Amino acid sequence: MEHMVAPGITNVFQYHHEGRKQLVDDEQLYEITGRNYAQWFELLDEAGAQLWGKSRLVRWLKGKDVSNTYWVEAVAHAYGQQHADVRVPKNITIRRVKTIAAPLITVWSYIDDEEMRRNWLDCELREFQRVKEKKVVFILSDFSRLSLSLSQPIKIKDDLTRVTLSHTRLFDDRYVDETSLFWDACLVRLVDVCSM
Repeated sequence: MEHMVAPGITNVFQYHHEGRKQLVDDEQLYEITGRNYAQWFELLDEAGAQLWGKSRLVRWLKGKDVSNTYWVEAVAHAYGQQHADVRVPKNITIRRVKTIAAPLITVWSYIDDEEMRRNWLDCELREFQRVKEKKVVFILSDFSRLSLSLSQPIKIKDDLTRVTLSHTRLFDDRYVDETSLFWDACLVRLVDVCSM
């Protein structure tokens, strides 16, 4: 196996890489980013990155003022190699369905309006997708997704609304029970606020 690093200022085209060694040596990484691998790995560990995929690692590293994408990729690759046995991506989904004795438009207002939503769901959410007054998908701070869909279970009863809550892209099954209880409590609060 051969691993050569060109001296001085380098770019991706000046590297020859075979095998599973680091793409950039420790000194070069420190020279360019101000941190060596151990320091980057420590920061990533503190951020809980052991369970992240490569794209999330890259986004996080880019947020740390690493100007060159090549150096970001080098750190993400090395970290991924070190934690390959830890990160087993799972796509866990929590799904809850609740029928609420309120018109669809009333329930939608408690989902659509941020101030009203805080009465039953006090989380930081970033809207990702919307389908009229029937469905909205949010991205949560851990990059998982929360989907809230509304429907009328019985067409002749306008005062009933079925809410389907799906929390997808969960990657850590240690928190499924706790998260499920959280969503159950949120839906109970939604029933309460819609019946006021």
